[in-house]
Amino acid sequence: MPVLSARRVAFDVLHLVERQGAYADLALDAALQRGALDPRDRALATELVYGVLRQRGRLDFALARCCRQSLARLEPDALLLLRLGAYQLLALDRVPASAAVNETVSLARRLGLERVTGFLNGVLRALSRSQEDIPWPRREKEPRAYLEHTLSLPDWLAERWLAELGDEAFPFAEALLRPAPFSLRVNTLKTNRETVLAALAEAGHDASPTVFAPEGVTVTARGQGPLPGGEEGWFQVQDEASMLIPHLVAPRPGERILDACAAPGGKTTQLAALADNSAAILALDLYPQRLRLVTEGPKRLGCTGIETRSCDLTRPPDFLAPGSFDNVLVDAPS
Repeated sequence: MPVLSARRVAFDVLHLVERQGAYADLALDAALQRGALDPRDRALATELVYGVLRQRGRLDFALARCCRQSLARLEPDALLLLRLGAYQLLALDRVPASAAVNETVSLARRLGLERVTGFLNGVLRALSRSQEDIPWPRREKEPRAYLEHTLSLPDWLAERWLAELGDEAFPFAEALLRPAPFSLRVNTLKTNRETVLAALAEAGHDASPTVFAPEGVTVTARGQGPLPGGEEGWFQVQDEASMLIPHLVAPRPGERILDACAAPGGKTTQLAALADNSAAILALDLYPQRLRLVTEGPKRLGCTGIETRSCDLTRPPDFLAPGSFDNVLVDAPS
């Protein structure tokens, strides 16, 4: 197994996200398990993946000022490498500019992209020299451009939020640029929050209970070792806001529940846990490859009573009888 660099791991994960629609968190976890990185490189790979995804609009605005070609016409892998380099230049003070440029060019060579190394070198060096002079849109004069290019909102969302929220759109967008807390949902079928918090502390991780979700834990600082209980199914990585939705469903033993857009399955397994493995849950998703994620989670977490099926719910399903479920959860993708 070759030892990969943090930047190569980040590139591979982002490539999967862009080209295959992979879930960033799952693709990153799988890559880190294969990559044999030390803790510092694991942290850098994680920072690069989530940082490039969060700040893509901002990165593209800066790169467009230094690139003679339209970004839309660039080879996709070359654009991805530019974004990786630009994020290091604009957002990571601890990475010297020379390292950001040189490591990006070296990565291109290792990927067999020798033909674009001169181009990458030129664009990133130009960005390094001019980054203090980038004409970022100003909120007062160009509110929509400010949301898109300074705060990295997609254009359609910037337009919608300005229309619906007015000035409140700006703090919302600023919050989206900040890293999300790293949260775990404790699997109450196997353990409890107090036990998991104690195990995390003993293993050298700093963690605290989530504010709203009763089974949530926020890891504020990770130690050097793995999180205890992962293989035993003690927890599921899950955002706290996501943990609140199954509580609104309030599943009870004996109920029949439809999870209409289930992948990757965090809320599906939480529904099973809340019903103490005594509900019948049908988990649907449009994409069979993503539905496989829903089948893997219950095995690790010890959830039962979950059936999966691929289905396009934009059309009436012929295999579901009207009124055949006690509860329906629809967390539809935007």
